[in-house]
Order: sequence, then C-alpha cells, then structure tokens
Amino acid sequence: MCEIKYKRLGRKEEKLHYFAPLKIKSYREALYATGWKVDIRSKEAEPIHEMHLPIHRFTAAEPIRKKHSIIDDEKPHYFGFPECEPFRVKVRFSPEAGTYIKERQWSSDQAITDLADGQCELEVTAQSETEVLSWVLGFGANAEVVEPASLRQAVEAELISMTKTYNS
Repeated sequence: MCEIKYKRLGRKEEKLHYFAPLKIKSYREALYATGWKVDIRSKEAEPIHEMHLPIHRFTAAEPIRKKHSIIDDEKPHYFGFPECEPFRVKVRFSPEAGTYIKERQWSSDQAITDLADGQCELEVTAQSETEVLSWVLGFGANAEVVEPASLRQAVEAELISMTKTYNS
C-alpha cells in the first residue's frame, strides 16, 4: 500500500490518502492510478471506496509497510471514466446520428430502441455526468437527453450559456 499526497485541481492544500493500488490506466492523455482508499488502523487494511487518481496530481507517493488483499473484480463497463455513482441515461438521436450510435458499445448494459420516426433512443449506465454532458453536446441538434431530468437541465444551462457567448 501507499501513502499518497494529492493536490486536487483548484485546491491549495494537498490531501493525504492511504491507497491500495490495483492498476495504472491511460485515459485522455493522462495516467490514473486506480485502486481503493483504505483505512489502515486495523490489522488488515479495510477498503473505504474505489479511487481513480490522476498521477500528475501526486505531490508524493511512499510505500508503507502494510499489505492489502483487495481483488480487482471485473466489473461491467459503463460510459465514461469513473467520477460518480453509476446512473442511467436515456438519449434520443436523429436518424443520422443513430447510425453511428448503433455501431458502438457504449456500456455493457446498453439498450437501443428504434422509434417509428427513424430516431433511436440509447439507454446506458454512465459514471461521469461531465463526460455525458460533453458527449451529448458534441452531437448538437442530433441528440436530446430524455433522462435524467438533472442532466437535461445541465444541457439546457450549457446551451443558454453558449448562446450568450455567441450573441455578444
């Protein structure tokens, strides 16, 4: 296990984590250490929650004289890099975008429904609202968030903000 000093983006203070590393992953031109935040007070480290830490934000990393027995279970594949608790998303796509959507695997539990007007709806489990928002906006008028309402509102707020930017 390791003692990690980590400085989050936009924070002045670094934070200390006791971390049981499992894998190094590459994502969007950065390396992430994935593993578990652990409580080291007991004889065997107790896992608290899963973590995905960008390595470039480490200010220090030191091994400690404790071992862990956490196993890296294969989990379902969800849309986006882990950022929050998994949640369901339903997005409606135009016929033009639908062709692209149907050719890919977005999550291991995805469901695609063809609609009578040629559109399709994609339902996936996601784990990064930030990425889903960016992804949907990338389709422009060819995509509409159906659910959840909070994500739909986030898209609307972003569009209003963008309109102000482009109208000035």
